[in-house]
Amino acid sequence: MTSADTHIHTSGTRLSRRLPFLSVLIALAVGSVYVSQPLFFLLAERFATTPETMRDVFSITVTVYALSFFVAGPLTDLWPTTRLMVGGAVVLGLCLTAGALAQSASAFVIAMIAASASAAFVPAAGFALLGQSAPQDMRGVYFGIAIAASIVGITLCRSVSAVLVAYMGYTPFILTFAAVLICTALAALVQGKADAPASGGAILAKYRQSVALLFETAILERLLVGGLLFFGYLGLATYLTFRLAAAPFGLNTAQIGIVNVAGLIAVVGAPGAGVAIRRWGSLSVGICGLLCAITGALIVWQSQSLPPMALGLILLFLGTFATQPVKLVELSAVAGPARRGAVSSLYLLVCLLMGGFSASALGPLWTTQGWNGVAAASVGALCLALAIHIFRRPAPSAP
Repeated sequence: MTSADTHIHTSGTRLSRRLPFLSVLIALAVGSVYVSQPLFFLLAERFATTPETMRDVFSITVTVYALSFFVAGPLTDLWPTTRLMVGGAVVLGLCLTAGALAQSASAFVIAMIAASASAAFVPAAGFALLGQSAPQDMRGVYFGIAIAASIVGITLCRSVSAVLVAYMGYTPFILTFAAVLICTALAALVQGKADAPASGGAILAKYRQSVALLFETAILERLLVGGLLFFGYLGLATYLTFRLAAAPFGLNTAQIGIVNVAGLIAVVGAPGAGVAIRRWGSLSVGICGLLCAITGALIVWQSQSLPPMALGLILLFLGTFATQPVKLVELSAVAGPARRGAVSSLYLLVCLLMGGFSASALGPLWTTQGWNGVAAASVGALCLALAIHIFRRPAPSAP
């Protein structure tokens, strides 16, 4: 075994020991952005404003969170990723604490915007660390685990936070959440002391290189697949709330939330796809994932009762998040070691922005054509993503 092989093996072993800490940290950081989503009425009462105002604040924080990936991404190729991840988590914990103790709506908004910006550094640095340190044949598996952690964080923070806030109160819950986040971050830092610093370089030059990624065809194709995938998936999921509330379903808010817990299937889909990439390659696994998502979307579109609707949602979530590690593995191979942090953050940025854009873009279709128009457009976006995936330029060193 050569010295290079020994270094890779040692780095991979150390990373596998730290993976539980990194996964929990990603779940908490990503989930923190969505904690307020079921709490609009409570927060409106707390700060003497309207639920619509709290909804708008949430939209702003999610947008800031998405855009912050462009800021964080290039830095992960320059600075030690573990320290960047831990630093973002600690700042996030402090911002959440400030928001929990805020006495005015303006102070709360400022704290939440700062929290969403710092939250992006945790998954950005986490995915960059996996891309830089994971053995090539295990990269898809590790990406899948990190994706599953982020989905668990979002799903649980959307559903569990309201229950715990009702039991504990808003301020004690957020302070406890922040304390757990900071303690986990410090544990991850202790585990990561042996990490070598990332390569140095001029920050402005690195940002220019990050923008230049958008003009490389092989990278742009994969970004488009992720963007279209999230446009179709989140567009359908957003208007599904209105579909389930109407006839023939007639579900209430709690029941709709229970139906959406199907998103936890990502815990199986994303790591499973990472394992499958090692055996069958990214092209085949990506085709299977996208076909699964399209099939699920078609079933959701046509369902008139809950059992087929639940099956369709499971297939939609499973296919969507099984495709994520495929794209991240391919982008890591195309971009090369020096740009893996930037390209992974750019991919997450495109997915989040396109997913958020889908709600407003599909609004006119919902107004004029209702559920059929929204569902048809979402399925069309997924089919276009499949076509681009099949005919994309191959990654030079993808498995």
